[in-house]
Amino acid sequence: MNPLKISADLEARTGIGRAIQFLLAALAATSVLLALHVFLHQDRDRVTFLPPQIEKGFWVEADQISRDYLDQMALFVLQLAYNVTPASVDFQNAALLKYAAPEAHGALEKAGRLSAERVKRDQISTLFSPRSVLHDKANGLRVAIQGELTTFVTDKASPPRAMTVLVAFRYDGGRTVVTSLKETSQDDPFGAHQSSN
Repeated sequence: MNPLKISADLEARTGIGRAIQFLLAALAATSVLLALHVFLHQDRDRVTFLPPQIEKGFWVEADQISRDYLDQMALFVLQLAYNVTPASVDFQNAALLKYAAPEAHGALEKAGRLSAERVKRDQISTLFSPRSVLHDKANGLRVAIQGELTTFVTDKASPPRAMTVLVAFRYDGGRTVVTSLKETSQDDPFGAHQSSN
């Protein structure tokens, strides 16, 4: 197999000159190299995000989010949901809905609307004071915040009530969205004992 003879035969049969044959061979070789690079070389991009309130830098890789970012997002979501006054409750509900996953939007909107009606009707303000942050080992995108909820009616504060709130997230197309926000058990915040029974 003489490459020059094959090239001359190809040129005679198709009219494609040696320069074009060389160019086609080079294009085929670069295509093969590019395909190998795509299949064998897995690039992981790390993107640094800034939380709604800037305290630390965070990272996100392909399908993973740093715990620090989830902590700050969970605290931000709780601030919107539980640190409310009659004057701020509508604004904070609207801000929270901007972070809602499409499938959770309706439930979060309804809960926010009911809460706003109660806050305005009874003229109450609430303040959630976080004490600790727990991470679900089974699902890294669920965070439980333990703390105390203080309710103020006019200028009188009720005794603080111990409370644990579970916030579930989903990383969707470069954006972290809230899929669930609910009060949960102090003793079993992630429902591990319920699911094993």
